[in-house]
Amino acid sequence: MIGFGIFSVRARAGTYFETSEQAAKQMAIPIFAGLVTGIVLGVSSEERLSETALWASVGWVSGAGIGALIGSQIWDDPPAPWAGAAIGGAAGLLVGGIIGFGNSEEGDVGVPAMIRIPLSSINGLFGR
Repeated sequence: MIGFGIFSVRARAGTYFETSEQAAKQMAIPIFAGLVTGIVLGVSSEERLSETALWASVGWVSGAGIGALIGSQIWDDPPAPWAGAAIGGAAGLLVGGIIGFGNSEEGDVGVPAMIRIPLSSINGLFGR
């Protein structure tokens, strides 16, 4: 969803992808980041994972609704509410997930502050 929001922001700004390969690379980064985040949360704390997922869902739904309203007000074309919903939903998902992560009652359960990922594993995303 976050990748779709980024995609919508780029399209609204008039920056389009020239090939499907460019779009796939752009979408792969948020998908990979979400996968790694979910795995780390699931391994470290099931309660924190469920709290984060709940708040992220609430943020996604409310962000999409608010984004659709704002999008229809600031843009004059027919896809404006849909673009606003995509952008608002992505922002709400991210903010809700952060709030849920911080709201967990377990306190510090040992989620690493930094995860090291070898660059060789993601070089293919950037065509190197």
